[in-house]
Amino acid sequence: MVLLRKFSLCVFCLPLVLAGCSFFPEFGPASSETVRSEEGRYKQIEQIDSLSPEEQHARARALVEPDKMVQHNMYVKNADEVRQAQLDKDSSERVVKMERDIGFVQNEFKGLKNMFARDDIASVAGNSGALVSVKGVRLGEHPGKTRLVFDLDGPADFKFNLDNAQKLLVISLPGAGWTAAQEHVYKNNKILQAYAAKAAKAGGSVVVVKLRAPAKVLSSAKLGKNAAGMHRIFLDIALL
Repeated sequence: MVLLRKFSLCVFCLPLVLAGCSFFPEFGPASSETVRSEEGRYKQIEQIDSLSPEEQHARARALVEPDKMVQHNMYVKNADEVRQAQLDKDSSERVVKMERDIGFVQNEFKGLKNMFARDDIASVAGNSGALVSVKGVRLGEHPGKTRLVFDLDGPADFKFNLDNAQKLLVISLPGAGWTAAQEHVYKNNKILQAYAAKAAKAGGSVVVVKLRAPAKVLSSAKLGKNAAGMHRIFLDIALL
């Protein structure tokens, strides 16, 4: 009787056990493909974790999109081109301004070139073959005045005329030729703006100095040879 009861109980529970296996399939054995996939994922994580900081940095850089890097380089290149274009523009504007200043002084000179024509011809009549020449022009800054100096390779006479209405100082060197720069612009001087020089018809030289404002000549003189063997003519000029 006892054996019969146990057998009946087993027969009754067997369907339930079989049904339970179908209700909970997740407890069943995994397929071989799933196992291989999971193992590959675990190995990949282990490989990333085992990289050195340098290797991880290189890996991160490799993930950057190339298109973004190209756009960045193009932006830097364009910025350089803009800066270079601005430098070229500034340089061109400075050259144009200097040429305009020189042209202005030269035009002033053309308008006044006959101012001392008769005097120049008369004064240099006996010096047409003179060998004296102006070799250089320089400025000396002193408190309250600017000294304009002409360096010559020999002694020479000079005279000047100051026209504050037109802000011009005209200097005549009847016995000296001219081999220095024919024009120059003074950017930083507070009194003188520029000068232009031209050979006189009879062989001397005339220099027209453009002033920035009305001025006066405090003193002027001829000096003998200096240590370099040059004779000098100077004019001390100050603002009114």
